[in-house]
Amino acid sequence: MILKTPRTYPSMKRGTTISRITNLMTYIARGNVMTDAKGGPVVFTNSASRELADIANHMASWSTMSTSTHPIRHVVASLDPRDRPLNPAEWERIIALYIETREAEGALYFGMIHSPVQPNDPPQHLHL
Repeated sequence: MILKTPRTYPSMKRGTTISRITNLMTYIARGNVMTDAKGGPVVFTNSASRELADIANHMASWSTMSTSTHPIRHVVASLDPRDRPLNPAEWERIIALYIETREAEGALYFGMIHSPVQPNDPPQHLHL
């Protein structure tokens, strides 16, 4: 498996509004996301809830308490197109390694996996 270097998009400043967080989460959720056996999206988070609205509220609260000037980041990690798709447990391990290497233990996170549908779609990738 080859995991391309994660790309970090512009981050959100401390005290980011709930509407900005919700907009980002909605944008991530509208792609072709990995689903569970019941057809619901597979959501990776360390929040107490898996509901997007609850996670957005938690993130907004967390961002105001954080000492970082940019506590909310949007990171995308892609597989090489030649690699097989990963299962949720494998993506969980990648998330854990990413958080550990960034010394971000305890940071709140939310993530979803997008999978290709058409031949020209990007390979399976994580939005975190």
